[in-house]
Amino acid sequence: MKSIVKQFLLYRYHRPRRLFSTNIVTDVEWYQNRITLWEEEENRQKNNNNNINNNNNNVTTTNNVQQDEDIFKISLYRGKKKRRKEISFDSNESITPNDLKKDAGGDNPIGAICIPMTINDNNDNNNNNNNNNSNHPLTLIGMNDTIDNSYDNYNIQLISANDADVDADVDVHVKEAAQTILWHSAAHILGQAAEKVLTKHLLLDNNNINNNNVNVLLCDGPPLVDGSVEGGFFYEMSLPKGMTIREEIFFPELEVEMKKILKEKQQFTKLEVTKEFASKMFSYNQFKIDMLEHIPDNEAITLYRNGPFVDLCRGPHIPMTNQIKQIKLLKTSASHWKSGDTTDNNNNSNNNNETISRDDEEHLLQRIYGVAFGTKNGMKSWQKRLDEAKLRDHRKIGVKQELFMFHNTSPGSAFMLPHGTRIYNSLLNMLKKEYKKYKYDEIMTPMIYKHELWNTSGHLQNYREDMYMVVPGVEEENILNEEQNTNDSNNNNGMGLKPMNCPGHCLIYKHQPRSYRNLPLRVADFSPLHRNEISGALSGLTRLRKFQQDDAHVFCTEEQVKEELKQCLNMVDTVYKRFGFEYRMRLSTRPEKYLGSIELWNEAENALESLLNEQTDLNWTYNHGDGGK
Repeated sequence: MKSIVKQFLLYRYHRPRRLFSTNIVTDVEWYQNRITLWEEEENRQKNNNNNINNNNNNVTTTNNVQQDEDIFKISLYRGKKKRRKEISFDSNESITPNDLKKDAGGDNPIGAICIPMTINDNNDNNNNNNNNNSNHPLTLIGMNDTIDNSYDNYNIQLISANDADVDADVDVHVKEAAQTILWHSAAHILGQAAEKVLTKHLLLDNNNINNNNVNVLLCDGPPLVDGSVEGGFFYEMSLPKGMTIREEIFFPELEVEMKKILKEKQQFTKLEVTKEFASKMFSYNQFKIDMLEHIPDNEAITLYRNGPFVDLCRGPHIPMTNQIKQIKLLKTSASHWKSGDTTDNNNNSNNNNETISRDDEEHLLQRIYGVAFGTKNGMKSWQKRLDEAKLRDHRKIGVKQELFMFHNTSPGSAFMLPHGTRIYNSLLNMLKKEYKKYKYDEIMTPMIYKHELWNTSGHLQNYREDMYMVVPGVEEENILNEEQNTNDSNNNNGMGLKPMNCPGHCLIYKHQPRSYRNLPLRVADFSPLHRNEISGALSGLTRLRKFQQDDAHVFCTEEQVKEELKQCLNMVDTVYKRFGFEYRMRLSTRPEKYLGSIELWNEAENALESLLNEQTDLNWTYNHGDGGK
């Protein structure tokens, strides 16, 4: 019976390919309009640039003397066995990483890392052959992006597709940069294939090849360079109700189409446009319009095109699709727009996932995950590392050693068994000793607060969907009233479980008058926290709905900030090294929705950046827009 059903499904989904042209997708109106708008805008910009260049050629230069201040310089990395090369340019001149390929050497470059030089870099340049700049914030650019005088005194390093391999012998920041470009480009290739393959099936199944309705709405397709073993990329999309991406049916056809795109050597090209133009191009897709509305007015709007596919994207991307040698689809999942995963078809089964998330099922999107590499052995090395990681999966080890368990009556909350509880208490005692050494006072705070506090802290306005609101009593009338009150951010009568300790610690600081002589005030709290995480994001003990952490706050003067931060970093380093952990830090900057003045945020970010730069052995990068609300 199974074989009959399988044959029927294969027949149903593959038989139309013999009956219709493969161009039916690119012929539909919405698809063709997107390409036409791109070409019109590209030609308009080329004509404008030509006019500007002609005008510049007619202007005579009155002073040909080159002053020192009219020069900008870069330091080009040329490999571990060669010294960096200092290159100077006219301040009015601009180059691209493509122009540096000959001097940089290496094969198959896909982009460049730009890192500010420090005083030590300049002093030690002639004696230091390595490229130990991972402790500085970096900018990632494409091979055709402009390097102008804004990159004065920057170290430039070209990165290759080989650097993206999991076992590549390069610095971590180089590997992550290469993976970011490669996997981001692979996501666009998946998006192009998905639009063609899925739209074709929809049109043919409806027996209407002239249908111009947009049925496959692409949403977001980022790389997953997050330190996880799997990594890769995904593209999420909105499909018509009733259509589900079944791996056994769609994956083979999608992979064939993606490999075809690789062989076509499609070029990635970039176009900077106005927000109005981008809105016109993507007027058919409410998800892209939503993304556009959240881009700050002072940020450039960029589009990228490869072949007939055009997408709203910051970039950067690889120069050509054939620089990806291997690409593979992994799994599917459901997601909510800007809310993360809900269900994973290849779940490792902690038994702590719900089948339906808190949002309306009607708005479920579908994600396709994949991975790609720029070498023939890249996929093999990745698979080997993935298999090894599965053997070390803490979820399996925890069950086998009877450390903890999960139950579907409390999704995302661990039951700590006797062995696990003993380990937890040992860790807790060790951390308490460290806090005492650094003169922190341990405190205990309530688990539940009135809406009044959450309204003051901004959690009701910005974090409510990730909180658990508490219904007082069990009477039906109270439950109905509370459901209404929960949706009212101005209501101060309801209660909410704390997702973090910040507001409670602020109350402790505020409860009595304090002098600068009493500062710094250092407090540590180990009480439980609760967050309404999307079920698909839950992962063993690393992502939970109920958890405890060594949470602390320091109240100090502006003059004390730097020293307190240095002390915090020392404590983190001490604890992590005790367990043999290697770690990296990210400086999370001001989010789109934030509390307080922008001046205070800038001051805090500058203090953090200054301190991180002073730690010469610290590996850190920016995490833009992810700072605390």
